[in-house]
Amino acid sequence: MDEPPPTVILEEILANGQPQSVSPHPIPIDLEENPPLALTLPPGLGEIEFHYTGLSFAAPQQIRFRYRLDGLDKDWSEAGTRRAAYFHRLPPGEFIFRVSACNADGVWSKDATLAVTVLPHFWETRWFPIAAGSALLTVTIGIVSLVMRSRYKRRLARVEMQHAVERERLRISQDMHDDIGGILTRVSIMSDVGESAADGNETARGQFERIGKQVRSAVQSLDEIVWATNPKNDNLRRFADYVGRFADEFFENTSVRCWQEIPTDLPEQPLRADVRHDIFLAVKEAFHNVLKHSEATEVWLKLAVQDRTVRLTIDDNGRGFHPEDVSGSGNGLNNIQSRLTECGGRAEIVSAPLQGTKIQFTFPLPVSCE
Repeated sequence: MDEPPPTVILEEILANGQPQSVSPHPIPIDLEENPPLALTLPPGLGEIEFHYTGLSFAAPQQIRFRYRLDGLDKDWSEAGTRRAAYFHRLPPGEFIFRVSACNADGVWSKDATLAVTVLPHFWETRWFPIAAGSALLTVTIGIVSLVMRSRYKRRLARVEMQHAVERERLRISQDMHDDIGGILTRVSIMSDVGESAADGNETARGQFERIGKQVRSAVQSLDEIVWATNPKNDNLRRFADYVGRFADEFFENTSVRCWQEIPTDLPEQPLRADVRHDIFLAVKEAFHNVLKHSEATEVWLKLAVQDRTVRLTIDDNGRGFHPEDVSGSGNGLNNIQSRLTECGGRAEIVSAPLQGTKIQFTFPLPVSCE
């Protein structure tokens, strides 16, 4: 007849070498399913030791043990006659420690059980990722808000400064138009009166005539400066209107007939003052070259906009030339190239003897006028 199996007793639990106390399990116990005792361990413990023994009056030295930690182990660990189980750094969670003993006849005892709870660090709790995510989101929103407010303040400061500069530009352009323009107009009238009064005195008449020409040239230069200074002209439509009007006046009393192909539905796309001024001076330089060097009878001014790129073409039917044979300073071509480069654009010159000259200015429209 087989001897009854040993009775297994949990003698002591050590954590980092320190004894731990157990307490009755707080949940109503079904001894077949639940352990009667419970142990709660703090987080971050290193070595956990479970010491046990088996009570038997028949060959106690032959008692063998096995143990398992449900929630961590899938299979039993055979301990032989060793009366201790060791675990290193248990993760946070709920476990059940089971230990069973076997007598010399191979009869196993009922498991002795202990409910083990390993508490987590605060960063290992379920709510920590949510709290950390919320904190991170709050910090991110705060940083983004600060950055956006800072950008808004800087942008507002730039806009206010731009408006202040535009107001000053408008005041300067109005003062120049009213004051200097008025003075030049009076001088022009006085030169005309002097020229009429000097009838019979050719020397004086010639002087007054030269004065009149100089004054009219100064008036034209002043008009260009006022146009460049006035912030109301900082858009593509005003630029095209002014260039077209300037072309008509420039070739009005010459042997060159000017044709224009400029769209009437151009948008009021912002165009910075420095850009439109450089392009205008390049156009003016090209007009002077046509009038002084090309011997042309017709010139075409064309403007087109595609994909935020402006193409302004000046094409004449003059005698043409070999571009590689002309120095940069000869016809002002170097000035034209430099001005277009400053605008982020380029100037292309196509010409050949007896085939006229075509100059195309290509430049991008700025994103904003700031």
